[in-house]
Amino acid sequence: MTDAPRFERLAVVGLGLVGGSVALGARARGLVGEIRGVDPHLDDAGPIPLGNLEEVVPWADGVVLAVPVDAIELVVERIAPRLAP
Repeated sequence: MTDAPRFERLAVVGLGLVGGSVALGARARGLVGEIRGVDPHLDDAGPIPLGNLEEVVPWADGVVLAVPVDAIELVVERIAPRLAP
């Protein structure tokens, strides 16, 4: 493991079983400085602050998509203009 986080700011889109596990695991292992989640089905994600795609994706320097397969295309279309090179 490294001393410095691999990502300063990580966005996890979809905080179900997979996304929530990625977010909590990355935090527990010190791989990220800050994490924010996006999940329109949640009002609260416990230790993971929530936001919307429009604010969280440009804020992040890493993005994890943990959405159902049939939603990936729509999510990618929405976030693509907001991603940094």
